[in-house]
Amino acid sequence: MTASDFMKPIRMKSASDIVVERLTEAIIDGQINPGDKIPTEPELASSFCVGRNTVREAVRTLVAYGILEIRRPEGTFVCRTFKPQTINPLIYSMILQKKESYQDLIGLRQCIEFGTLQVIMDQGLNTEDAENLRQIAVSIERELDEPNPDPKLICRTDIAFHDAIAKATRNDLIVTVNEMLSKLTYGSRIRTIEQCIREHDRKYLVDIHFEILKILEERDTDAIAHTLKRSYSCWANLQMEEE
Repeated sequence: MTASDFMKPIRMKSASDIVVERLTEAIIDGQINPGDKIPTEPELASSFCVGRNTVREAVRTLVAYGILEIRRPEGTFVCRTFKPQTINPLIYSMILQKKESYQDLIGLRQCIEFGTLQVIMDQGLNTEDAENLRQIAVSIERELDEPNPDPKLICRTDIAFHDAIAKATRNDLIVTVNEMLSKLTYGSRIRTIEQCIREHDRKYLVDIHFEILKILEERDTDAIAHTLKRSYSCWANLQMEEE
């Protein structure tokens, strides 16, 4: 341990953070279930030996996270279904950290997209989803054939392609995590497309989308790692150059 490590300030949790943790743990442990009404503000304040303002702040935090919902005049309840804003704190945390290690972001995207493709291959890609992906891939090809391609338009279409893949899993959590990744990587994806256009590598951008569709249709699990590595090659190189 260095002197600087030794002298780091001690971070104390606020009382409201502790209340948030207690309520979250109670939900995870099954002491409070989805749809249940939680104790009233005075009851929580008395149980936790904290002020009502502290409880109010904790409840507001959990409402913002999509974990609790306030129904007036009935009270405060645990949400029955997953809400996209539940994952927002993770997004904000990663936005703050992504400048520190793009390699971690690359690894996260590879891990999630590998699993997403595996899920689809296990259950099979239906005809409707396959046709939707094919149409989006054709749109990317058409947009790149323009004399002066619009990187932002191409990026939005690329994201639509990956959104369609996520939706093909029929798993709402995968869809939400994919949306999180799209937000985190939007700017770098545009810069990658700009770089490919400058370096006359438009064919790569077109081919990789059709390759992904091909391995999904053929359920070629052995090709997932190779295809994803190839699909990330330009994007990953740009991240490391910018790091």
